[in-house]
Amino acid sequence: MIENMKPMIKLFISFLMFLSINNPINANPYPVYFADIIEENNQKILHFEWRPDYQSYDKAIITNSKGEVLAEINYPKNSYNVTKLHEENILYVTALGKNGEKSKPVMVDLKKDYSILYAKGPSGKIIIEKEKGQNAKFVNADNKREFIVKGVNFCGIRSGYHDAFEPDIIATQALVNHVKRVNRNPAGGSLVHDAKVGDTIKFYDPRRSEILMRTLKSNGYNLVRVFLITRGIDSENTNIRGLSGPPDTKGISREYMDNFINFLTLAQRYGIYVMPCFGDNGMPDNNYFKKMAKGATGQGVLFSEEGIKAKQHYIKLFLQYIKSKDPSLINSLFALTMENEFAFRSDEAPFNQISGSYTFIDGITYDMTNDDERRALANAAIQNYYAKMKEAVEANAPGLLVGEGTFPMGAVGKTYDNSKGIRTIEGNDDLRFPMTAVELLKTDIDFLDFHVYRWGVKGTGADVFHHFAENMKLLTPEASEFMKSKPIIMGEFGSFNFEETTLDEAIIFVKELNDAALEFGFKGSAYWTIDTFVQTNLWNLMWEDGKMLKAFRK
Repeated sequence: MIENMKPMIKLFISFLMFLSINNPINANPYPVYFADIIEENNQKILHFEWRPDYQSYDKAIITNSKGEVLAEINYPKNSYNVTKLHEENILYVTALGKNGEKSKPVMVDLKKDYSILYAKGPSGKIIIEKEKGQNAKFVNADNKREFIVKGVNFCGIRSGYHDAFEPDIIATQALVNHVKRVNRNPAGGSLVHDAKVGDTIKFYDPRRSEILMRTLKSNGYNLVRVFLITRGIDSENTNIRGLSGPPDTKGISREYMDNFINFLTLAQRYGIYVMPCFGDNGMPDNNYFKKMAKGATGQGVLFSEEGIKAKQHYIKLFLQYIKSKDPSLINSLFALTMENEFAFRSDEAPFNQISGSYTFIDGITYDMTNDDERRALANAAIQNYYAKMKEAVEANAPGLLVGEGTFPMGAVGKTYDNSKGIRTIEGNDDLRFPMTAVELLKTDIDFLDFHVYRWGVKGTGADVFHHFAENMKLLTPEASEFMKSKPIIMGEFGSFNFEETTLDEAIIFVKELNDAALEFGFKGSAYWTIDTFVQTNLWNLMWEDGKMLKAFRK
């Protein structure tokens, strides 16, 4: 997910929001969410989630239908054992602020039978079916029914980063300082849970994941898109290491993978497909992969034989680990996408080279003073890269789809004409250059994941969609022809609250946007996000007790 907004507007709106949610005189606490009963080890546990965008929680009180207080749960604890409450059918969870302010109570049904939501068996593999004269479509190989993606993004942000599967971290002073820096800067668009030295920071929570799957299944969703963080992110401050694990890890982190396996297992239980993306194409940065990739990471992977082989290797390790735990889980993967949002950068090699020539992996040399040849180099790179990634996936999980995410050129102030040569544009500080949809569809990917937000474009959701479709050359005959063999989904769409200033406005906009994509021929979509309250400038699906979540049921 990328953002493109006028900095002063962002600063002003975010500052007002920061004041509102942190001033208990002006606002009651937000209610908890994802409140439900989890059964584990013959125990019944009431679990719920606190919202990180309210910074003054004190505790939650648990009451029964008579209004009797059964327990007080001090923030940030978020569970309560209800095993012995045999006489109770309904409980209420009410959040309290530090000055005694109360949220709306959230009802929990202790007797609800969630087994009715379970899938009847392992998931059927999703394949692509082509029919003469029609757009290609996704099909469940077992029941032969068309599969229209109705999904959400779940990125489980903790400490301000998209990382849902990190093993538990013990908060250090450096991490506490990082959290304070994030929360002192409301213009950054993020607020994260406070932390104290010694706290256990729980990035992944199986209880939360199961409630997520129930929520999706209950509301007619069939897919969740998630991020796999491949490398350390600001590790000195955050201790986040992703799939890399500690520096001495041989291969990829078992602890990280075990969290993902748990998530995938829960998804399979409820018949929800999972679409992982490999973050920002960062190479695992443990010693094992540093040596193998010879330092290649990000954009550099596409221009390095060692980098490509190293990425093929970690894809192999990733898929083989899943198969070693439970081979049937592979079919619960809708697809693998190689990156969150692919784009070249003009400040990195080879496109930071503006003179002389550059010789690609295949031995062909390109004149770096010539925009046509620079573009040809970019296309040679993606053609080679996706062929190699497809090869790695097919060798380890035959038939598993390979996709790629991207955002429109216009989201970062680009058109094909002004960015053809992938050169830094004077007056444009964003150095990312997406390829056109047609160029990506020409590669060996099986489908394209196209991301759309308003990004300052006026008009209805349909107007916004068609604006960016044109910007990415999706309105061309060539694109129409590719869509007969390769589906497109809108794997991210949503609404910024400084553009749609009320939730009702946001619902209208995103439904128009989604409808326009489906009418154009897209084969589904995934909303950004289900519950990322950390991102204070976006409307997620759980706002106002899931009002937008429910709107998409209609």
